[in-house]
Amino acid sequence: MDQNTVLGFLNLTSAEPISAWFTWLFGMTSLIFTVLIGLPQLIHLIKTKETSPEVKYYSFWLFFSGIVGWMILGSWDVTNPKMLATAYSNMAASYIFSLTLFFLYLYSPDKSRRKHAWLVLLISMGIAIASTVLSLFGIVQDRHMNPKLMVVAVTIFPMLTTFSFLPSVIRSFENRKFDGMSVPMLICMVCVNFFWLLYWVTLAINRGDLDSNILSAMMWQTISFLIYFSQFILVVVSHLKSKKIKRTA
Repeated sequence: MDQNTVLGFLNLTSAEPISAWFTWLFGMTSLIFTVLIGLPQLIHLIKTKETSPEVKYYSFWLFFSGIVGWMILGSWDVTNPKMLATAYSNMAASYIFSLTLFFLYLYSPDKSRRKHAWLVLLISMGIAIASTVLSLFGIVQDRHMNPKLMVVAVTIFPMLTTFSFLPSVIRSFENRKFDGMSVPMLICMVCVNFFWLLYWVTLAINRGDLDSNILSAMMWQTISFLIYFSQFILVVVSHLKSKKIKRTA
């Protein structure tokens, strides 16, 4: 497999080989973390068979919408090389997150939500499949979004993934409880934001142009990273305090 084939997977040009390979590395790392982003919560739900009463269901729906949006943004990008790392990773992530939504409802303490679990699976999986078909069409046919629509989309969808869990984060800061999101998922969120930020920087270098779309993505990714990293720090501090109290007890 030659260099162009490997780089071509993420639609990168070998004209700038150093930046291309760094972009490919960070893109593939981000791709893996994005695919796995809903997996820790999914495993936690299957293992415990319990959804915390503190869970904000709308947060998970907003994040799922953001995943779908990033998928379409990457596959219908107005600029070449397209942001294919975001397209491929969010295609896979949408199906995992669809299952996460299903088990959130299936193991909910609310009886009415448990009744709607299969409907949630049908709707979310249907959205994931339809979005995947639309995204693959955009990639294969090399279609591009209207530039004006792209400006709107690249603002809205990153906002969804950035602020979807903000209410839970604020609540965690207030009551020092972290029941809304599993700790492994929180760690995954920190990692995915960090590596996507590196991907945007190296992609801009590879393109030779820091256009408004990449600049917007970098801005939202930075905000998202700070939000989840701050919660991660609080979790670590709280855990260390708990261990100290147990030792002195």
